[in-house]
Order: sequence, then structure tokens, then C-alpha cells
Amino acid sequence: MTEYNQTLNLLIKNATKVNRRNKSLLMRKPRRTKDFDLATASSSVKQIQKTLYQFKPGQHSIIKSTFGNTEEEKNSYKLNKIRRKSNLIREETGTSPLAIGYPFFSGFLSDWYRGPLVLIPVELKLNQQSNQASKWVFEIDEDAEVSINLALLISLQQELGIEFDPDGVPQWEAKEVQEKPAEFWQEVHDYFPDDLIKGWSVLEEEIEELPEVARDETPERSEQGGKFELKPYAILGHFPQGKNPLVNDLIKLKDDLAQGELSDLIEHLLGSNSDDTVKEVVEEEVVNIDDFSAKDRLKIMPADATQEEALLQSQKAKSLVIQGPPGTGKSQTIVNLIGDSLYHDEQVLLVCEKRVALEVVDKMLQNLGLDFLTVLVGGRGSKQHQARNHVYNTLRQVAQSRKDGERVSLKRYNRKVDRSVKELNKLHEVLNQPVVDDAPELSLQQLYKEVEPLDREIREELSSISEVDSLEILEQSLDTIEHYLDLNSDVKNDSMWKKRSAGVLATEKFSEEKLFEIIDALKEMKTIAPLQRAIEEQNYEQALSVKSGEDYIDQESLEIIVDKQDSKLRFLSPQWIQAKFKLLIDHRHLKEEAQQINEEIKQLKQWFDREYIANNLESTKDESEIVDFAQQLEEDWEKDKHILNRLDKIYEEQSSDFAADLYQLQELATQNDLKAVDIYEQAIKTSWLEEKQREHPELNWFMNNKYQELQEQLEENLTTKISKGSQYLKRKYKQRQKEILNSSQGQRIIKISNRQRKLPSLRKFLADYGEIIRNILPVWLASPDQVAKLFSLEDKFDHVIFDEASQIPLEDALPALARGERITVVGDKKQMPPNRLFQRTLNREESDNLAEDEQTSLLDAAADVWPDKMLKYHYRSQHPELIEFSNQAFYNGQLKIAPNNQLHQNDYRAVQWQQVDGSWEDRTNPEEAAKVIEYLLEELPTAQQEVDKTLYGIVAFNQSQAEKLFDTLQQTLEDKRREKEELTKAEKDIWEWCMGSKVSNSYVWIKNLENVQGDEVKHLLMSVGYAVDPEMGRVPNRFGLLNQEGGEKRLNVAITRAQESITVFCSFDPDYDLEVSSSKNRGPELFKQYLRFVKYVSEGQEEEVDAILENINPSRKLDDGNVSYYDYDSPFEEEVAEALRKRGYEIHTQVGSYGYRIDLGVVDPENKARYIIGIECDGAAYHRSKSARERDVYRQLFLEEKGWQIERIWSRRWWEKKEQVLDELE
Repeated sequence: MTEYNQTLNLLIKNATKVNRRNKSLLMRKPRRTKDFDLATASSSVKQIQKTLYQFKPGQHSIIKSTFGNTEEEKNSYKLNKIRRKSNLIREETGTSPLAIGYPFFSGFLSDWYRGPLVLIPVELKLNQQSNQASKWVFEIDEDAEVSINLALLISLQQELGIEFDPDGVPQWEAKEVQEKPAEFWQEVHDYFPDDLIKGWSVLEEEIEELPEVARDETPERSEQGGKFELKPYAILGHFPQGKNPLVNDLIKLKDDLAQGELSDLIEHLLGSNSDDTVKEVVEEEVVNIDDFSAKDRLKIMPADATQEEALLQSQKAKSLVIQGPPGTGKSQTIVNLIGDSLYHDEQVLLVCEKRVALEVVDKMLQNLGLDFLTVLVGGRGSKQHQARNHVYNTLRQVAQSRKDGERVSLKRYNRKVDRSVKELNKLHEVLNQPVVDDAPELSLQQLYKEVEPLDREIREELSSISEVDSLEILEQSLDTIEHYLDLNSDVKNDSMWKKRSAGVLATEKFSEEKLFEIIDALKEMKTIAPLQRAIEEQNYEQALSVKSGEDYIDQESLEIIVDKQDSKLRFLSPQWIQAKFKLLIDHRHLKEEAQQINEEIKQLKQWFDREYIANNLESTKDESEIVDFAQQLEEDWEKDKHILNRLDKIYEEQSSDFAADLYQLQELATQNDLKAVDIYEQAIKTSWLEEKQREHPELNWFMNNKYQELQEQLEENLTTKISKGSQYLKRKYKQRQKEILNSSQGQRIIKISNRQRKLPSLRKFLADYGEIIRNILPVWLASPDQVAKLFSLEDKFDHVIFDEASQIPLEDALPALARGERITVVGDKKQMPPNRLFQRTLNREESDNLAEDEQTSLLDAAADVWPDKMLKYHYRSQHPELIEFSNQAFYNGQLKIAPNNQLHQNDYRAVQWQQVDGSWEDRTNPEEAAKVIEYLLEELPTAQQEVDKTLYGIVAFNQSQAEKLFDTLQQTLEDKRREKEELTKAEKDIWEWCMGSKVSNSYVWIKNLENVQGDEVKHLLMSVGYAVDPEMGRVPNRFGLLNQEGGEKRLNVAITRAQESITVFCSFDPDYDLEVSSSKNRGPELFKQYLRFVKYVSEGQEEEVDAILENINPSRKLDDGNVSYYDYDSPFEEEVAEALRKRGYEIHTQVGSYGYRIDLGVVDPENKARYIIGIECDGAAYHRSKSARERDVYRQLFLEEKGWQIERIWSRRWWEKKEQVLDELE
């Protein structure tokens, strides 16, 4: 308990870390590119003061910007920097900290404080008046919420112990202040103790310029009473606020801990290793996804096997961590988690710091028609009131709706899926079970792949024998077989033959001595040594046991052989060879049994002579009985002698005849290079196959296409159920919403939502009607602080999901986690940890020492104590080389990456290297920036086109270079406009974005390593920036964030954003100019290796690329990238390839060099740049997978999504219907 309390105290301290470095508490001067003093505006200062006092909505002028006016252009540049930062933060988090602070407080507590008292949210815009002139304005939205500086309140709590009611903080909308400004300011005045703040009369004075105070200076204490004095300063900028709502929740959790009411889930996180069994127990309960009936879950989007496993594990576990590497479908997994929760009547809360991640999920739900169930709190470019308006609008629409949606039943699809899965798994089980218990490694599927190729080899060898020799051998063979048929009438049929013969092949080990005793005639065979080794390698240990010498050879088998002698050399069919092999083994045992019988007779004689006879004589009263008994013993003895003599005779006859036949076979083998062991093995394996096919009729499904029909039915029913899933939820919840709104409480909600004015805030509305609203709107998407603002700790959700959990500090996550009954944490431990990015960006200059900014993430804490599941199928990258470095360097090669179905043509590579002659100046590389922007503008589309995602993303390795890139892009477009060059559609959109008219555009974004996590683009341009220091002769080993512990995670994030291509611009040679051996952390080394990887991929140096990948991941298979177009995985695969080549097709084997290969790729005859089809020959992936869903549906869909058409050929069907299979492929 003490440990938990200490951890909570530390988290509370982290959450309340509002110190005097925060300019919301101490602003010594406006920072050059971060703040703008409105007292320096060219517009009327008096008018600005009046606007701020009244919070008058609308646009208000700040300055004009005229081309050629140096002072105006300087101010314009400063405002553009502020606006750019505001748009970046709003794009990342959904909210903007851009505000006007007015008025300022100044005074002493333990030290000097000076900052804004009230914050007025604004937007900064540039209105273009002509090509030569523009005007900067700030805009106040009428629904903007004006608030007191929360950082000040936290400081007053910490230093003076003043308790402020968080629900009582004055928070007015701008339109309300405009109507009654005096009432608002009076409420602000009354919120503070009377003696705390003086000088309220400044609200009627003109604003003044903020005087600068040097870092080593401190003003004298005021002679006035009170702690603070108000000043008429007005500064436009970003003012970081403390996490007051989160802090309040953490304090309440601490109280719960003291009272023993803290949830087990939170205790696990606080104690880290407090209960490792939580992880172990849940993981043991997870089973094959096919063990769950289809009715147990509902997917509303396609999913692969690892995603579905995560879904099922999330159902079973009270807590789960889902590790989702880049491009593995985290968002679609989250959507399925939400859909499944709705299916089970659960309320869901999705929590994420990154607004873009929430918007992606919200967009997916919207596309599925489920947005009437969701509330996204905040959003890109949104105002605070939009979530509230969405709630009210949805309530009105539900109340007015007359349609419940299409009636959908899932039962039929559930039954069909379960039936198909059961049948396909039955077939899979039969194919993979051992043929015999004594050979567990020998499966039926393995036999299918081995038997027919050996038959073909034998036939080819025999075809080289001359016709004369063949006829002679045939005649001798017929005589021998007739002799065996005569002999067979005296030998008893052994019904256990087939079963026991399996044991012989699999387990008997012959010694050299025993082999020579049995087959003396083979002494002079040249192949005796390899024959012996082949037999010994099979580990034979057990011989056939023979019950007696009657009907020794299978009569039916030999008759079949005789019937087939009318065809050329058919005497060497598997049945004949099998019969011959039986004699070889059984002769040995015949001799052994004869010897054993002889020994038993001797023992029997002694036994009768002594104890047995004595006992019987003692118990016999009648003398005649003794005589009869003696006679009976004599008769029995004679019978035993007769049997022994007969066995000896049979053995001698059969041994002599069989030895002659073996010499004949040896002669054939010597002349034609046949391996006797292979022939015998072929015969017995064939008999096993025939036996198994009689036992399991489902094996014939390959012949009659039943397997393909089952596979297609399963795929159809799975995909149909997914498409019907969202329709099912629509009808279910529309009916439920109507029922709720028809209740008395529902009618009160509708009445409130129909008001035209004075709608309650969302927080107040939820406080009064939270439970019923969450029943109507069961899915909420918000950031951690928004959750704390909107919901009380008593408001519980059935399922709380965290996305991008590696970026959520533990102290931010706990309050949202406390609101959940079941928790799923989604993230990637190989991506960036949380850090105070925007606080750092806004409060101080960039530094190489950033360790103090990083915090423990929810993902780190949860992964220590909760079970986890990794998503492994990579979808984002269209070309394997885009993701393979990350796969090997960070994920140990575990990601499943589909091969590219496009062939490299004209030396095209998806990864490109652009060498630049650049220099490193003031943390920037202007030549490189110019080269990147030139490349971008050349590649942009010239005509208008639909863009489904951002075309280009530009990543810099530090913030200064990112700003240089932005400035270069803006200046280039501005020069074109002033020269009156016509801009393309793309350039116009980018220009509007550069000038602040748009928060984002569809063509490009520019970011540094810190803020690209969660983004995805078609083409990624990377500006390395660093260059050779002329004095050092190399690149200085100072890479900022990359140098820190865990810095390589930032590299991993940056290099995995691209869908189609990556182009790296670099001003040095990583082989000669970069020395990182002295680096103590992994980041610089991987940075160098990645640059080398890009360079060598771009140059097509495959051996160098393989060496790099093997260096960063030694466990990578050495031959992974060295498979030629003519390497085969099996003889069966080779025969299919050769048959297709004979039909005129170009065939490549083992397509894909990154661990997820396709056996054969058929090049399109009409387009040599792509594969027309991919072929899997009894694919190993099929047999490794335990799930019918994965092997028969998901894997194929995964490959088809990458453009492949996949066909599977089964060996048995190929051997029997080869031409038909080829025709079907065409």
C-alpha cells in the first residue's frame, strides 16, 4: 500500500509540474517567434482593448503586410511563425493553445510571477488583399470559452494552499461576455480572495507594451496590499496550462487507495510487478480462434488472424495490451473492438492524446454508418462546442427518425461459418496426423509430396532399359511370381500386415552383420554401403512378428501383380515390391521363430520332466490317468517336432528363392542406378496412402473440388457477416434509442436539446443525464484531459480502449482507466515514449538533452503486468523494402510482409537516395531544403485529382530544419505568385495552407521526428540535414533526439510512414563521413545503418542490403534475400514450374525475399512488369497454421489485398489430373 501511495504522489507531482519556466506564470519578454505584443500592432490600440474587454466575436485587425515594407514584413514573419505552431498543435491534439492573455498579473509568492489572468481563445489568419499586400487578423469565435489561467490556480494551490472548486471556475462563451462583460469580470474578481489581486481598474485603460525583464533581474516588491497587481498587457501567443482536471482525479484516486477502494487494475499498474500471474493466467486461457463459435464475436471490418486473436483475447481478459507495429492495422482492430463491444451491449471509451488517431477511427465508424452512436470530443480545426452540438443534434435526429434500419439476422452466417471451419479443420487434422504412431514426424501430407515424385523417378530409370532385357526380366519375373502363388497356399494370411509393415519402415534398425546374414548375395553390390546407411538412418528397431508359417504372402496382392504383367515392366509396381520386401523381413523372423520354438520345446521337456509332471502325478489317483497323460505328452511332442521341421523346410525354400530374386533385382539396380531402399520405401508409403484414403473419405475432397468449395463458402460467409455486422448494429441501436427517448427521462432530454438558446454545457448535461446519454450514445472518443473534464470518476464505461498508448503518460491515463471495467491498451513499445513536446516547443529552445522531458508511458507500465498480443500482418507498405529495415531492426523479423506482385522495371526502387552538396549552418541545411522543395514541386500533380490521403510527407531530423523547409516552400510559392506565374491546383492549396487559410492540405505536410507518429503518406521525403564539418572532416556525432536512450524509436516512427516510396536527401556519405562507434546508445548506429540501407537499395546492391539486414538482426535467415528464380522447395514444385514453362510461361520461384514467400510466380505474358498469378504447392504455411480461418481465408485475402491472385495446387490432384489442373490455371 505504501508503494502504491508513493507512486501516486509521484504521478500527481508530474501532472502538476507547472513551474516558473512556464510563461503562463512568468513571461519576462515576448519571445521572438512565439509571442506578439498587441500593443505594438499598427491597428488602433484602443479598439483592441475594447475588443478584449468585451470579447467581441469576429475578426479584428492586427497589422498590414506590404511587400517591400521591412518592418511590416518582419512582423508578418513573426505572426506566421505563431500561426504555424498553432496549426501544428491543433492538427496533432485537436485543440489550439493560441490565445490572447489579458490582463496580466504581476507580484510575489515565493518568487516573482507575471502572466495572463484570463485567456481568450483566438485564431490567427492572413487575409490576402492583393499580390502585394495582406492583413493579419485575430478571430474570436462566438462559442469560444474564455477561462482563467489554470496554471495560476495550480500555483496558488501549491504555494498558498488555496482550494479552488474546479466546477466553479468562471467559464463563459464569448457571445455571453459580449452581452454582459461587466458581470463576467465581476465573477472573475469574486473567484479570488479579496486581498489576493489588486488594480482591477486597468480593465478600463489602454493596453500597454510588456516591459522586458532580464533573466538575472527581479522587480521590487510592490508597496500595495495584496499579492498581485493587474497590468494592462495583452500578448498573443501559446500559454501552456496545467492538467488541473487530471490532478483532481489523481487526488481522488489517492483517497480511494487510502480507503481500500482502488481497483485491482490500477494497483497492478502502480505496483508494476505486483501480480505477474495476471499476465500468465490470461495467456494460458487463450486458444485457437477456431475454438470460438462465430456467434461469440462480431467484426465490422476485415481482420487477419492476429487481429482476431487480439479481439477474442480482449473479450476474455479484464486487461490486455495489443502491440501494433507500424502498418499492422491498429485502427481497424480498434474499430472491431468497438463493434464487438456494441454487439455485447457495452459502452466504450476510446482515449488517445493524438487527435489524428481519434479522427481516423471516427471516420471509419462514420463510413460504416455508426456515427449516430459516437461522440468525438474535439477534432481537427474544431471548436470546443462542436462535441456538444453533435450530441444535441444526434438526439434531435434520433427522435425524428422513423426508420429502424434493415432487419438483419446473423445466425445463419454463424452456423455456416462454424460448419465450414469444422470440416476444413477435420481435413487439416487428417493431413497432419502421423501415418503411424512409430513415425510421428511422417504425416500424410508429407507422403503426398514424396510418393509420386519417386514413382516418376523409377519409371524414368526403367524406361532406359532395352526392350530385349525387359522381356527377359519380365519372363523370369512371371515364373517367380507363379512360384510365390503356389507357396502362398501354405502360408496363413496375416491381417496385421499393413500396420506392422509401417512399423518396419519407420523404426527397425539393421546392423551390418544381420544384413549380411539375411542377404548374402548382396555382398558384392557396389551400393551396399549407401544402402546400409539409408536403412540405418531410418532407425529400424522392430521386425515383423509372424504367428505361423501358413498363408505367409498376401494372395490378393500377388494376383494383382500377375494381372498387370501384360503392360511393360509393371512387375515393379508398388504391390510387387511390397510383397518382395515382406519376404525379406519375414524370412528373418521365420528363422528367429524357429529357433525360439526349439528353445521353448527344450524348456517344455525339462518342465514336464520335473515340476509339471510331478505335480500332475501327485494329484492323479487313477493309474490309467497317468498312462493317458504320458501318451498325450508324447503325441504333443511329435506334433511340435513336425511343426518345427515344416518351418525349417519353408524357410529354406523361401530363403533360396528370394535370395535369387534379390540378386536379379541387384543386377537391375546396378545397370540402371535404382536405389533398392527407395523402391521399398515407395511401395510401403503407397500402401499407407491407400489405406488412409479408405479410412478418411474427406481426402478425396482435393479430387472433386469439395475443398475449394468449402474454402470459398467460408470466405463468402465470413465477409458477408462482416458486411452485415454494421447493419445489425444499426437496427439494434436505433430501436434501443427510440425506446429510451420515449421514456419520461428521454422526453426531458429531447426538450432540452430542442432549445434554441442557453443549451447546457456538455459537462453539465452529462452530469445531469450522463447514464441515459451514454445508453443513447455508447461510444466516446476523447483525450485523457477531456475525459477528466467531461466525466466524473463515478461514470463507468464497460470497455476503455487506449490508442497510441506509448505516447500517453501514466499520470494522464490513470483517471480514464479508473472509469473502465475492462481495459485494452493499444500501442507499440518500439515507438516514441511520451514527452512534453509542445510545452518544450513553447517554453524553451530545442536542446540535445531531452531526457527530463520523457515520462513513463501507460504502455510501458501495462506491458509489465498485463498479457499482450502482437499484430503481425503489415498492410501499409506496397513494397517490402519500405518496411524491411524496421522489421529486422525493431521487430526481429516477425512482421508478415507480402511480396510485391510488381517486378522491378527500369531499375525502379521504392527506396531512393538523393545525394546533396549541402552544408550545416545554424542547425539547418539550406541547400538540402531547397533540393527537397524543388523535388516536391516537380512531383506534384499538375491537374486536379481526388486524393484519399496526403500525397507527400516531409520529415526533418530536427525542428530547425523542419522550419527551414516550410520557409523555403512558402518563399518559393510566394515568388511564383509575385512573378505572376500561374499556380497549379496543388500549389494553390499548399499556398493557402502556408498562409494559414487552411489547417492542412491534401498534398503535403512538413514535420520533424517528434510529431510524425500516427501519420501515413503515399510518398515520404526525408531531409537528413546534417553535413560534414570542414574542420573535423566528418559529420559531428550530435543528432539531438537520436542520441538519447530510446532515440532509435523516433527513427523507427519516421521511416515507417510511407505507403509507396521513400526518398532520402542527404549531404554526406554514411560509409565514409559518419562515425558512430563511440555512441553509447543504439540510435546513432541504426541511423547510420538505415542511411546505408537506403543508399544500397537505391543502387540495387542486393548483397550489401542483405549484409546490413543480417548485421542488425543476426537471427535473420542468411539465404532470405538470395533465392534465385530457379530454386525449388520440393520436387513437386519443380514439376509444376516445368510444366508451366513448357506451356510458354515465365516462372519465378520463391517470390518475395523477406520471409513471406510465394512458391511460384507466373509473369504476365502481356505485361512483364507484374505477376499474373501466384501459385502455392501444398504450401507450408497451410500446414503450420492451426486455424482454418487463417490458412483458408485470411492469408489469401492478405495477399490479394497486395494485388496477388493466388491459386493452390494439391499434390494428389496434380499427379492424377495434371493436364486438367494446368488447363484450370490458364
